[in-house]
Amino acid sequence: EVRTPLAGLRSAAETLLAGGLPAEHEAAMHQVMARQIHRIDRLVRDIAELNRIESGELVLERKPVDLQEIVSEVYNELADRHPGTTRILVKGTRAVVSADPVRVHQIVANLVDNALKHGGSEVVVETGRDEEDCVVRVFDNGEGIPPGEVDRIFNRFYRVDRSRSQDVPGLGLGLAIVKHLALLHAGSIRAWNR
Repeated sequence: EVRTPLAGLRSAAETLLAGGLPAEHEAAMHQVMARQIHRIDRLVRDIAELNRIESGELVLERKPVDLQEIVSEVYNELADRHPGTTRILVKGTRAVVSADPVRVHQIVANLVDNALKHGGSEVVVETGRDEEDCVVRVFDNGEGIPPGEVDRIFNRFYRVDRSRSQDVPGLGLGLAIVKHLALLHAGSIRAWNR
């Protein structure tokens, strides 16, 4: 995961060091370097976050949290970031749970953002109760996950068919973080094709 951004960074640096570039090409090389540094920084932060969660260092700050309010916050943030590309529908009922609101927001934002990147033209986020549990469901109308890979999407660095997803930014850590945060809350997570 680090090799790709490092290769881009190295190539841009070598091109700049060789000199003789027109100003617009030099500016483009600076942009490439900034993007690759951002990718490496994000990778390091995500790995550190995942390690904190898995090692038990992360302490939850629980309080009553309405999942419907969290979903509305995430909707407002992501609708602004993805204007007009995918329709986001929010539905369901109030579902209050004892949880860390920052971490629940992180879970929902990651799931919805993932659905927006891979999910086709419509994403539906639903909150409610399922017997004794409070639930958040995220549906999309994308092409789905190959059946043999559904169980693997919550693994570190896993990305469905890299050739199909190489134009979609991501490191393959977001869903692993989501899974471990859900488990830390004594919850669960699963994926399926409809």
